[in-house]
Amino acid sequence: MSLCSALIAQTPHSVTLNWTWSEGDGPAATGFNVKRGTTAGGPYTTIATLTVSRIRTYTDTSGTGDILTPGTTYYYVVTALSGTAESSPSPEAQATIPAVVSGAPSSTFISGLANAASLTQEFAPGMILLVSGSQLASSTVSASHVPLPVLMGGVRAFVGGIAVPLYYVSPDELRIQIPYETAAGGTATLLIENNGQATSQDFIVASAAPGIFTDGTGAIVPDGSAIRGRSAAVFVTGTGSPDPPVPTGSAPAPGTPVADLPRPVQTTTVTVGGVDAPVEFIGVPAGMVGVTQINFQVPDGVGLGPQPVIVTVGTFSSAPATLNVTN
Repeated sequence: MSLCSALIAQTPHSVTLNWTWSEGDGPAATGFNVKRGTTAGGPYTTIATLTVSRIRTYTDTSGTGDILTPGTTYYYVVTALSGTAESSPSPEAQATIPAVVSGAPSSTFISGLANAASLTQEFAPGMILLVSGSQLASSTVSASHVPLPVLMGGVRAFVGGIAVPLYYVSPDELRIQIPYETAAGGTATLLIENNGQATSQDFIVASAAPGIFTDGTGAIVPDGSAIRGRSAAVFVTGTGSPDPPVPTGSAPAPGTPVADLPRPVQTTTVTVGGVDAPVEFIGVPAGMVGVTQINFQVPDGVGLGPQPVIVTVGTFSSAPATLNVTN
């Protein structure tokens, strides 16, 4: 199969690799291996496997504090993958990290991914994803309309090669939606491009990863208190694929009948203080992207005071949030 070519390594404190690949006469590439060594000509160690052929950039921040060892020269090659087949290595590219890294970090990189509601490291199609890092955007911008934009403040993102809707961008934080098209049960690659700078990170995708939105005390919003036997509501992201389907980045139209609002494909339950809470309504509200509302009845038999609320979608349970139960 054809080789990767034109491999370029850019510094200062991390190394951003960019390369080209053409199909030629061989099989189509399904991904790439990025390999690194500290000696010209190798040996090399695989530091990343990218599973989408359109992603041809990678930022190596795998040093202490996301800074590769100052004063060290690193050598990189990239190979193309097609199923179980792997091409020969690309021509080698090298990058030397300056002995003094002034003001690092100074280029785009990702330091962490989390469920935007619960901050847990579990991910599902359609979920609102919180991306933390440095130089992710050059300014702070929030989306002003639905469907959500895929370009905002010079920032674009892709998961599995699919353009990602953007809720909010800032230099140290992005809030984006994982596309509903993302396959569950495997690894996906997030690619972020900020005005010509790029970085990527892999993450594991499950069919559901429910996270409950809470206030600063961990209480459910909008109302952290409810009377036994009465209704309460939680808002959740990460409930997975809905039925009927909702286009990525979009929301149900205003005026959609309640019975027609999309709801999780997988069975969804709620417990309060360990007691099953009957679900009275579940669906994606009109005008909201990536968020599911669940109205439930507070069980008569649950204890008074702060009680844990847990939402389970299929076999995946949320981290507990708090509901103050009163008479």
